[in-house]
Amino acid sequence: VVPQSVKLPLAIVEDPNFKAGQDYFPDQSDNFFVGNSFPTCGINFTAQEIMGQTKENK
Repeated sequence: VVPQSVKLPLAIVEDPNFKAGQDYFPDQSDNFFVGNSFPTCGINFTAQEIMGQTKENK
């Protein structure tokens, strides 16, 4: 059976009450891309390889 809806608690915080490590994570990279690795299939991409793709070389 697949759930029809999922309810998660929402974090509600307003400036100036943000807390580092709880509401935001300044030590984390601001990079959206992550590497993907599927060794069994021979597919391995680093985040840098994904970010380096352009329309011409994808």
